[in-house]
Amino acid sequence: MEDQANMPYTSAVVHETQRYGDIVPVGLPHMTYRDTELQGFFIPKGTTVITNLTSVLKDETVWEKPHQFYPEHFLDADGQFVKREAFLPFSAESELFRARTVSYCVSVQCLAQRDLQKRIVKEHKETRYPGFTRDFIDAFLEEIEKAKMDPESTFSEDNLIFTVFDLFGAATETTTVTLCWALLFMLRYPDVQRRVHEEIDKVIGRDRSPEIEDQVNLPYINAVSYETQRYCDVVFAGVPRTTYRDTEVQGFFIPKLKQFGKFDTNLLGVAIDPIMNFFVKKTTFIQKI
Repeated sequence: MEDQANMPYTSAVVHETQRYGDIVPVGLPHMTYRDTELQGFFIPKGTTVITNLTSVLKDETVWEKPHQFYPEHFLDADGQFVKREAFLPFSAESELFRARTVSYCVSVQCLAQRDLQKRIVKEHKETRYPGFTRDFIDAFLEEIEKAKMDPESTFSEDNLIFTVFDLFGAATETTTVTLCWALLFMLRYPDVQRRVHEEIDKVIGRDRSPEIEDQVNLPYINAVSYETQRYCDVVFAGVPRTTYRDTEVQGFFIPKLKQFGKFDTNLLGVAIDPIMNFFVKKTTFIQKI
């Protein structure tokens, strides 16, 4: 342990790996116990707040080369190791209660993100041409126009904003993580890679792009995708929920929760549960699917 002080570059590489690797993109959900204000956003008592660690670790106003692997982020002019104030690789809880870091380490998911999406939707409304659909937002805006006289329609600007949030928050990140792990597993398990390649050549060939209709004819690739998501722990916990009535789950009594009550689904606990017999090899990537 004493050697660490004499290994500044190694320490810098370890810290830069944790910064650039985006090990924990967001912190655990917390709930405000009083009304507060952050960067101009009013946060009422009882709001669920999620720390966006990625935004801090890739902040272009803080890091010299935020989108590159650059150990010099943690070295001074003399080559000595320095720990940066914005280095929050796992959690921001301790820093959240220090005024010097709270100004940039917190993202209020239901406020800041929604404000950004409102601006994007507003820009689309101002620049779109009727009959010319550029993207999903334009298509949704067209449906809002068609259904504006229908009081039961679910096409509304609020639903558009929430849908865009779901696409970015629930689809983009999880898809990216799944693909990254799938590629790593292909390298780690060449037999799986070979079978995936053979199935693609057999069903799709090399003269066309894949289509959604091909999915039913690609059972092994589907199995690999599902096993990748099970084993790599894409989302370790679900979105916080609050019970609206007393209930019981597997012998555990869960009372109706009040303002500060919430619970998370432990998805990792299900994916590798050693008690439940869903999976033969809980903590091993199964090659023979």
